[in-house]
Amino acid sequence: MHRTIIAKVKLVGALEPTRIMIAIAGKSYPVVANPEEELVLRSIEKELNEKIEGMLKEYAQIDKTDCLSMTLLSYAAELYQVKRQKDQSSETDRFLSEIESILDFADIDK
Repeated sequence: MHRTIIAKVKLVGALEPTRIMIAIAGKSYPVVANPEEELVLRSIEKELNEKIEGMLKEYAQIDKTDCLSMTLLSYAAELYQVKRQKDQSSETDRFLSEIESILDFADIDK
């Protein structure tokens, strides 16, 4: 039994959606996307396939499924780092804001 999976991707300010095909590791997937989203998805498609092909060349003993899993893991690790940096940046901003409030209260500038 073969199911068709249609992923919906939403970007802010997007135009009328159309159905496109995205190929990852030799398998095509139908995706509903706006023209603006299609450019992003095509870029992601290219990057994913390059990463998978690179892994297949580097690790000849593993199959595409393993490469997909490792690619997913690498992107998850990158996303985790970005979120962590954002959290740290927010914490730093809060800390600086508190210092500014203390300095304002102490009237250090005058």
